[in-house]
Amino acid sequence: MGSFPRAFAVFAMMIALIVPSRAWAAICGTAYCRYGCTCAGYLMQDDGCPIPQLYLGGTGCATGNVQTCLDSAVAEGAQTIDVCANASTLVQTVLPGCTMTFTVIAKGGIIQLTFGWYIATGTKPAATDLHPLLGPSNNLDGQVAVLDTAYVTACPTKDCPIGFYLISKGQGTFYSNPAWNPCPAHFQMLSWQSVAHPNTFYLGWEDQACTGDGNFYDLLVRVENQPCPTGGTGGVGGTGGVAAGSGVGGSSLGGSSSGGSPMAGGMGGTVFSGGVGGGGPSGGGVNVGGTSGVSGANFAGTGAQTSSGAATGMGGTVGNGGIMAGAATSGAAGSGAASAKEESSCGCRVFGSRSPPWGALLSTLGVFAASWVRRRRSAVFR
Repeated sequence: MGSFPRAFAVFAMMIALIVPSRAWAAICGTAYCRYGCTCAGYLMQDDGCPIPQLYLGGTGCATGNVQTCLDSAVAEGAQTIDVCANASTLVQTVLPGCTMTFTVIAKGGIIQLTFGWYIATGTKPAATDLHPLLGPSNNLDGQVAVLDTAYVTACPTKDCPIGFYLISKGQGTFYSNPAWNPCPAHFQMLSWQSVAHPNTFYLGWEDQACTGDGNFYDLLVRVENQPCPTGGTGGVGGTGGVAAGSGVGGSSLGGSSSGGSPMAGGMGGTVFSGGVGGGGPSGGGVNVGGTSGVSGANFAGTGAQTSSGAATGMGGTVGNGGIMAGAATSGAAGSGAASAKEESSCGCRVFGSRSPPWGALLSTLGVFAASWVRRRRSAVFR
């Protein structure tokens, strides 16, 4: 009998020490969540936990906290983005500009990843239509890639929107379009629009299918989508031709005089072509084409026996419009009314930053059992 309480006490203390290392830390409503309820009132994962989940502790990008990572010098440089209120699940396709650069801000976890793009046609792309940009590697921190000539080959007109994908070794392939993911209701990617950098946004990925800790820190990529120059100015119209003078009458030789030969009218001026419009930027409006040239003047011939002046000069050619239409920008889609971010105001029960709800109970039972053993041993030796 004396050995059982002692064994139970040891077991309870071991559970209290070991389980919290990677267990749930808080109950948000009815959901057991990994780190807490900081983002309650905004986006919610299919398991009921607010996302992104934020590990509260530390600074910079080595903490697993996407907020402190975006605040760091390698990203925004200050807290310009609220990762709870500004997170979006609507960025599924993007229209590339003249240059598109991808920079890895953080790589969490140990799973080997491959990140890339595909031409968005509305249907799930085949494996042969996936174009890798980064990886495969489990150490992608700081790597940079640029949308290359493969895009021009796949889309010669350079006006095709693209989507993004992530291949997670042993887990599967995840797409920016959630309908093609293993669990369509489970978010694998969130996005944030940059405030500090123009034409820039961030993509945060989860690398486990249908589960995970929800921090969207397993791969955090900055995407800079720079627009093309604006359109050119239209050409100036040509000058109209000058009419010829009237012919001279023939001499009178006993008969009626015959009129001289009529002289031809002047030729119309050369018409200048309008400027060609530049390519349009992505994320902005379509570029305006060049201004039409001005028509040449029409001068009529004079005199009874002259031909009329040449026709009017032709107008300048209208500049072509920009190549690419601006990409639609989606606003953040929040679920539920906005609420304060403090744990105490979200109706959440928090058991410490890393302790599970049952850890405190088991620790208490362990202390009680150890105390009981000590009393029994004292009674025996009296």
